[in-house]
Amino acid sequence: MNSSANKLRSIFLVGFLLTIALALTSYIDSSFVGLYVSVKTVGILFSLGSITTIIFLAHLPRILRKIGIRGVFHLTAGIYLLSILGMIYTENAVFFQILFVLYLAAGIGIYFTIDLLIEHFSIKGSTGSTRGIYLAIYNLAFLLGPLLAGTLLVNNSFELVYLTAGIFIIIMFLVFVRDLEMINLVSEHKSISFGKMLRRFFTSKNLFNVYIVSLMLSFFFSWMAVYTPIYLNMFLGFNWQQIGAMFAIMHIPYVTLEVPLGRLADRYHSEKKLMSFGLVIIALSTVALGLFADGNFWSWAIGLALTRVGASFVQVVS
Repeated sequence: MNSSANKLRSIFLVGFLLTIALALTSYIDSSFVGLYVSVKTVGILFSLGSITTIIFLAHLPRILRKIGIRGVFHLTAGIYLLSILGMIYTENAVFFQILFVLYLAAGIGIYFTIDLLIEHFSIKGSTGSTRGIYLAIYNLAFLLGPLLAGTLLVNNSFELVYLTAGIFIIIMFLVFVRDLEMINLVSEHKSISFGKMLRRFFTSKNLFNVYIVSLMLSFFFSWMAVYTPIYLNMFLGFNWQQIGAMFAIMHIPYVTLEVPLGRLADRYHSEKKLMSFGLVIIALSTVALGLFADGNFWSWAIGLALTRVGASFVQVVS
C-alpha cells in the first residue's frame, strides 16, 4: 500500500509538471500559430491536431500492448519536447505547422499514460477519490500557468514561454525516470472497431446523451481557448499580463467548486440537475460576454469565470 501511495505521489508530481507546461502555452497557442498562418488557418491546424489525436488514440491499445506504458510515455514526451523546440527555432512555416499538430497530439498521449498509471496504482474502491485529487492538482496548475505565461510574455516573446514549458517537460521526464521508470505495464485494453464503436454509440441512449454533452463542452472549451486570446489581444488591446490574470481568475471555480459539487452529486444523486444547471450558466454567461463585455478587464474576468462555474457543474458529473 505504501509503495502504491509513493508511486501515486510521483504520478501526481509528473501530472502537475505536465499540466504546468500545457497551461503555459494552451491560451497562447493560437496567437503563436497566428504569427505563421492566417487566423482562418489557425482553426484548421487545431482541427488537424484533433484528427491526429483521434487516429493515435484509436491505435493506442495496440501500441500499449507492444511497448507498454513506459514506452508510450517516452515516445509521447519525446515528440512533445522536440515539437516545442522545433517550433521555437524553425523559420519554415510548413515545418512549424507539422510540428504544431504533433505537439497537440503528443500532449494528449502523455495525459493518457498518466491516467492509466493512476488507474493501476489507485487502491481498490478509491479510484474516484484519487482522480479527484489529480483533478484538483490539474486545475491548480491551470490556474498558475496563465499567470506565469503572462509574466514571461514581455514584448510578445512567445519563444520564452515555450522554452519554459520545455524545461518543465524535461523535469517531468527526469521525475518519471527517477521514480517510475521501473514500471512498464502492458495494457490489456482491447481495440474496438470503429463500426462497433459507432453502433454502441447510437444504440445506447445514455451513452449517446453523455457523449453529446461531452462533445458540446469540448467544442465550447476549444472555441474559447483558440479564439478568446486572439480577440482579447488583437481586437480589444489587452496585454498578455492582463490576459494571463483573466485566465487565472477564470480557473478559480474549478479549484473551489468541483470537490463540493462532486460530494453534492454523490449525496443527493442529482447529476442531471447539476448538469442542466451548469449548461444554463455556460449559455447565459457566454451570451452575456458577447452582449455586455467591452474593453473592461473585470467584465471579461468575471464573465469568463462564470462560464467556468457552469463548466464545473457539468464536468463533475460527466
